[in-house]
Amino acid sequence: MGPELTFFLMLGGAALAGGILGGVLMGNGWRRAFGAIFAAHLLAAVGMVLAISQVDGMSGMGYAFALVMLVLPSMVGMAIGGGVALWRRR
Repeated sequence: MGPELTFFLMLGGAALAGGILGGVLMGNGWRRAFGAIFAAHLLAAVGMVLAISQVDGMSGMGYAFALVMLVLPSMVGMAIGGGVALWRRR
């Protein structure tokens, strides 16, 4: 397994975990918990973008890596999973 495959597996795993979490929370009607976790993801993304913009050169690479590999796919997965759960309840 090469590094390219590992990259996509991590992206897919984060998105799948977010999708399952969003689907479970919205499927059980826990909208406040969904909103709180989604807001935490949003604030983490904003914080990491601000941290990346404050440093010069390669110093922000760790923040960029965490943002792209963990926070954004999980947030998108949560939104999709929550939307699917709401759509299925109707």
